[in-house]
Amino acid sequence: MLPFFFLHYDKLVQRYIIYDDASTDNSQEILRLNPKVELRPMPPYSDPESRIRSALALQETCWRESRGIADWVIITDIDEHLYHPDMYGYLAQCRAQGVTIIPALGYQMLSEHFPEHKTLLCQSLTRGACDLVYSKLGIFSPNEIDAVNYTQGRHSAAPKGRVVLPARDELLLLHYHYLGFERVRKRNAQFVTRQRKNDIAMGWGSEYSLSSKQLREVWNLIASRLVDISQPDLRPWETHGGPRWWRPPYLLRYWESDETPPWYSLPSMRRRRSIPVVLHSLISRVLKPCLPERLLKLLRKFKAPAPSSTEARVQGRIRRRLEVQSKGKASHEFSYEDALSLLDRLGIDPSQSREGSMPLASLQFMQSHFDRLDTSRPIIALHVGNFLGVSLAYLVHTLRRLHPDSRVVSIDPNLTHRGIPRTMETVLVLLNYFGLEDRVAILTGYSLEKNVSNQGEIFAGYDPVANWENERSCTHQLDLLNALARGVFDLCLMDGNHDGDYLQRELDRVRQLLRPGGLLVLDDVSTAWPEIQWFFNSISPDQFQKLSTDDRIGLLVRS
Repeated sequence: MLPFFFLHYDKLVQRYIIYDDASTDNSQEILRLNPKVELRPMPPYSDPESRIRSALALQETCWRESRGIADWVIITDIDEHLYHPDMYGYLAQCRAQGVTIIPALGYQMLSEHFPEHKTLLCQSLTRGACDLVYSKLGIFSPNEIDAVNYTQGRHSAAPKGRVVLPARDELLLLHYHYLGFERVRKRNAQFVTRQRKNDIAMGWGSEYSLSSKQLREVWNLIASRLVDISQPDLRPWETHGGPRWWRPPYLLRYWESDETPPWYSLPSMRRRRSIPVVLHSLISRVLKPCLPERLLKLLRKFKAPAPSSTEARVQGRIRRRLEVQSKGKASHEFSYEDALSLLDRLGIDPSQSREGSMPLASLQFMQSHFDRLDTSRPIIALHVGNFLGVSLAYLVHTLRRLHPDSRVVSIDPNLTHRGIPRTMETVLVLLNYFGLEDRVAILTGYSLEKNVSNQGEIFAGYDPVANWENERSCTHQLDLLNALARGVFDLCLMDGNHDGDYLQRELDRVRQLLRPGGLLVLDDVSTAWPEIQWFFNSISPDQFQKLSTDDRIGLLVRS
């Protein structure tokens, strides 16, 4: 791949720093032939038991020496080609506009045969499939960014500093990995031997363990979704589907978004009532004659409560409690948009609440198959993996409309997920807000044995491996349910553990819980989770009959 790499980047790059991880082929000889290359040995692993985590530590710091020297730095692998039809002009334009980071839209390029050398791959091999996993931050200004904060594999980031995005996403990342089926199969076998203990435990690089049959199924799936990136009407900023981690609502300009900006939930904003009473006097005596009534109502919200005695405070608490109790159940009608807005008001990072929750289109796709359910009696459903409770609330609300006495049992260990601690508290707020709290039985525990949270990923500085001993919850909740309610569930939505072996054992229990003909919904049946996608495609018809998929969720029926 090195000749293709240099042919692609040489016109743009003035200096390469390449870290060689003890290669045994002729890579070092090829590298020394390029006068722009500074070849360095890979530093000692910061984590001797993890090649992935050690590489991440290097990627977080290696670019800092380019400050004051380079306009842009590129952090990349040899098979990743950043592409724009006018790359040099585009970077000059971004620099003139003050752009400091340029995330790229990922495309998984594919060819049945390894191409000839001395060809520019972005011109000779131009067919690839949209791939959210390879939408990465590969190029940024070293002089404006303080930290990149990559996740494992650089598949997302949380850059700090003066972060300015381009107006639209034009840059592509062409991942030239699937070049020649037999070549890829042999290389995967080599890569497996390089994995360290913690890499295996976390499931990092699990795609290298695919059998030839599994690899061919993944290969064919990619082949079925190919587009030509060289077409002038491609417009990737519009056609590259799925959420982009760098464009959550809080990165948009606030006047262009309906979302609540993050500063709205800061403690300084929540302490508005601590503003002195002097402000109220100013409103009453000075501003009232000259301000419209609407603005006066807004300003009156800043009025601080007058000091009160202990007895008055106690009476006030009693009065407020009676007022709340007299209101009865919540009157808020559930809607997906209102649920997300509520999470925003609770101070939940909008990027995590939206990326971590099932999209509305997929939930509606699931609902379109509910005509299979027997609505002449209450519907009993199981929901595995709550996160913040958006899909759980949607499911409860929808089933209650089909039959008012429907019930849902949910299973979740209530751990820190996506940097959000004690997620169950948010789930309960959501259910109570929409008056759904009496329709859900929540089991706080793991569906099977204890397993690492966040799929081993570090989110917002929370390392699930380092916190393993502190994460506690009940275990084997599916076995508990089978002892109590085998064969009574009409529906099960699975959005928990994403390890293939764990999921297989979960489904063995879930099948026993479902009635014959019961509906099974699997989330993340997408290219972002190839292991789940392969698992969905390989489920035996003796267990479940496949119904349909929308490229995010898969629907099946218990045989």
